[in-house]
This record gives sequence, structure tokens and C-alpha cells, in this order.
Amino acid sequence: MMEKKEIKKIMVDGKEFFSNDPKVASKNLPVNMIENIKAYDKKSDLARVTGIDDGEEEAVLDLTVKKGMKQGWFGNFIGGVGSKDRYEAGVMANRFTDNNQFSVIGSANNTNNQGFSEFGDAGQGLSGNAGSGINSSKSLGVNFAKSTKNLELGGNVSYGKSDRDSKVNNTTETFLQNGSSYSTGSNNNRRFRDDLKADFRLEWKPDSLTNIIFRPSVGYSNTDSYSDGLTQTFDNSYNPVNKKVSGSSSFSNNLTTSGNLQINRRLNSKGRNITLRATYGYNDGNTDRYSNSNTEYFNFDNDSVQKIDQYTDNESNGYNYRLQTTYTEPILNNRFLQFSYSYQYTLSRSEKYTYNALDNNMSANDFDRSYYSQVPDTAYSNCYENKYTTQEFNLSLRTVRDKYNYNFGISLEPQKSTSITYVGDYTKSSLSRNVLNYSPTFDYRYRFSKQSQLRMMYRGRSSQPDINDMQPIRDITDPLNIKEGNPALNPSYSNSFMLFYNNYMQKSQRGLMTNLSFNNTINDITNRVSYNEETGGKITKPVNVNGNWNVRGFLSFNTPLKNKKSHWLLIPMHLMRTWWDILLPLRKLLRIQRII
Repeated sequence: MMEKKEIKKIMVDGKEFFSNDPKVASKNLPVNMIENIKAYDKKSDLARVTGIDDGEEEAVLDLTVKKGMKQGWFGNFIGGVGSKDRYEAGVMANRFTDNNQFSVIGSANNTNNQGFSEFGDAGQGLSGNAGSGINSSKSLGVNFAKSTKNLELGGNVSYGKSDRDSKVNNTTETFLQNGSSYSTGSNNNRRFRDDLKADFRLEWKPDSLTNIIFRPSVGYSNTDSYSDGLTQTFDNSYNPVNKKVSGSSSFSNNLTTSGNLQINRRLNSKGRNITLRATYGYNDGNTDRYSNSNTEYFNFDNDSVQKIDQYTDNESNGYNYRLQTTYTEPILNNRFLQFSYSYQYTLSRSEKYTYNALDNNMSANDFDRSYYSQVPDTAYSNCYENKYTTQEFNLSLRTVRDKYNYNFGISLEPQKSTSITYVGDYTKSSLSRNVLNYSPTFDYRYRFSKQSQLRMMYRGRSSQPDINDMQPIRDITDPLNIKEGNPALNPSYSNSFMLFYNNYMQKSQRGLMTNLSFNNTINDITNRVSYNEETGGKITKPVNVNGNWNVRGFLSFNTPLKNKKSHWLLIPMHLMRTWWDILLPLRKLLRIQRII
């Protein structure tokens, strides 16, 4: 047994299967093909190669395919039709051998079912949900894996197409110092989206001392969205404060690509090795948006009306890269000292230019750029360029023993960020900041047996506020929901402590798993919302707050009741004695005597 974690990946015979979404395997692979299921924490590529835990593990399920299922093709098919033209269909075909895997999955439905594959935006991303409304989705995906003695190849390509039609009605109450504010709203939305994604992986061992891993990925999406809505706000006496009628249409596309290259070389048989890592990322997107709104305010001497008809051209792009070297040196007996240094650079740009309509009687469905002014409205336009430079120095010590292992270390992160906000040739704001973050870590595990362990872990983490949140710029695109930055934001620091114990007695089929965690954050960054009683609008601003903490705990216990005729009054005593037996390893460690 293991601590309660979200499964991040599903492996098939030790190979990644549609690595972006574990639900693909859990919903599609036939049960009768599985011989064994293993759940474990899969280490990162760096930790797996070097043997030094870096704390970046993820929970996975590893499915072993029966030998008889590796002799040909197998799969499944479902289909159905219903009233109101509802339908759904899905198909999956697989061919697995000892060294090769190939799978094809496809689905189509208009029943809000994420279906067989959940690819693309057939439910808002590879691991999202379909959201509100009626959703129609089509998807197709291919997964492959091939391995030889020194080379492993794998990857998946998926395409998704979705159509979402939603109607939402809502009622909210905002609590104020001298009463409440009430609002009602309705919104109709139609969205069409296409997604194409590809992920690949390569692991090559040119010799017994060298390991090379490369993971590239690319994605492209195209989204068309249309919406219209009505909102009304009332004061504590239910008198009208404002009324807003709005409509918008947007057309966007986005391209992303990323990659991770890791080269490791073992320098001796005792654990000395050196690792070089390089990562990169690139994104390029564009959105054309046509919007109009008519807002009436009733709390003034003379009722006023604010009308907005605009076209917005928003282009964003950026790139990042990170270079890292890690050196591991064995010291004494089964102890390892690890030092790493990394340099990361990130550049992001965004140019949002807003143009007012020449004719105030236009609608958001007039998709003609010539109907709008050629000069941008500087009150609604905002462009920025952000640059981040981060260096990280990390030193850690790991000790490995038969019964226990521990790892503790500290990292220092000098960070520099600069940002310029402008419109055309006019600079609206320039901001620069230098920060030194530090993060201690501690991880201790004691294994009583293969089925029982005790684990304690502490992690401290310092994080820098988003440079966009620090811009002293107001976003007034929506007059009833204004957003502004806060240049006085400080870095936040979080403390996380976790205590975990589990024991499983295979002979009696009794198990116990318990976990306790505590987290608190100093200078936590959260959004503070203020209310304007005159307009009924809200202003959102990020601020630092203290006092945010949480404690979580869970207890899982199972045992068979062998005597089915046992009186229910005897069950509590039976459970107490069972728990006492399960806690035997922990009692021996703490030298606790029997009291039951």
C-alpha cells in the first residue's frame, strides 16, 4: 500500500501508455487482459538514472498484460443511439508483444460523455472535463512503444474536435459591512474547438555507463466562441443598481512546443555520476475578439448608460530554456552527496490592442475589421514584455540502508525579473526586482517490510509573485469586473509536513493506512475583492495575507470478518485487537507494550 495520491500515469508492461491522461487506459483496456496491477511512486528520469531521490516522484499504476494476449490483435467496440438524436460510439484496437505496443482509440458522441479517449478538447483537454451544457465530441488517438536492448521509443498522437452549447443561470449574494448585494445573470455560450497533440520519448543507452533521454512534444489548438448574457445587480433593499447586456465572439489559435534532453554518465560503480539536462519551451498565440456591452447605472442623480463596442487583437508569444548540471559523489558507506546548478531564462510578450467601433449600432457578430477605428484606445490596450532569470544552487545528502533511507538538503535561488508595460511607443510602467529564495527539504523512510513503512517529509518552498500581478495597471475591459495589479507584493513561503504509516498483513488480509499533513503559507498571495456600492461593480487586486493554513488527515482500515455469525457487540473488540496486530512494526520501533 502507498499514501493516498492521484494517479498521474498508467504504464503497460513498464511502458508509458498515453502519458498525458491515465483515464485513457483505465477506461479502455479490457479487464481480462490484465494479469497483475502494481501501484508505486515512479521516480523522475533524473532520480531513476542517478539513484538519488529528487522528490519529483509521481504515483503510477503498472499493468502487466497476460501472455495469451500478446499473440495478436484485441480490442472492443461500443455504440448506441437514443431519443433527441443522441448517439455515442467508441472503438479500441491493440497489439502487444514483449517488446512492442500499438494502440488505436477513437470515439464520437453528443451525450457529454468524455468517451473512450478524452482526447483534445473532447472534454477540455486531455485530462479535463466537458464542462456545462451539451457537448459533442470526436477524437482519435494512436499510442506506440518499441524497445530493444539499448533503445526505447514511444509516444502518442491525438486529435480532438468538440462542440459545446451551454446556457447558465446564476444568482449570487455578496456580503458587505452594512448589508448584502444581490446579482442575477444568464449566459448563452457556443464553442467549437480543435486540438492536435503529440508527445514522444526516446531512451538510448549507447554503452553500459551512458544514458540519454529525450522527450519532445507539440500541440496546436483552434477555438471559436460566441456568447451573450444579461446580468443585474440589486442593493440590500432589492433596488436595482445596474443592468448589463453583453455579447462577444472570439477566434483564437495557439501553438506550443517543448522538450527535455537528459544525458547521464556514470563515472564509477559506487554511484559517482554526472548529468546534463536541457529543457525548452515555446508558445505563439493569437486571439481576435469582437465584443459589445450596454451597462445601465441607477444609483446616480441621473441614470447613466455606458456603451462599449470594440475589436481586440491580442497576440502573445514567448520562450524559455533551462540548463542544468548535476554531480553525485559517493561518500562513506551508502551515502551520496549531490550538487546541482541550473540557469533558467524565460521571455514572454503580449500585445493587446483594442479599437472602438465607428458605428455604435453594431453587434458582436459584425466580424469586419474595417468597421472599427484604426487608432487603438489606450485606456483598454495593454502590452507587456516580461523577462525572468533564475539560478538554482542545490546541495543534498542521501543515506541508503536496508531498513531506512533519508535525504535532506537546501537550495538557493537568486532570481531577477523585469517587466515593461507599454502601448505603442508610450511606456506605461517599468518594473524590476531581485529576490533570493531558499528551500530546505527533508525526507525519511523506514521500511519494516515490503508491505509496511513509515515516512516523514518536510518541504519548504519560496515562490515569487507573478510579475503580471505586480503591474500597477488597471484592466477596465469589463466595467463591472475591474482588475488591477499590486507592485508591493512580497514573495510567499510555504511549509509542508507529512507523516505517513501503512501496514498490510497478506496472510490475514488486514490493512491499515494513515496520513497526516500540515501546510501553512507566509505572505500567501490571494485576490482581494472590493465592492463599489454606486456602480455595483467589483475591483479585484492581489494582496499578501498571513494566517492561511490547513491540516489534512485520513485513515483507511480493512479486515475480513471470518466468523459471519459474530455478534455485533463483539466486532469493536475484534477490530481493536486487529489494529493492535497491524501496528506491530510501529510498536516495536517505539517499544510500546500491549495494553489490550
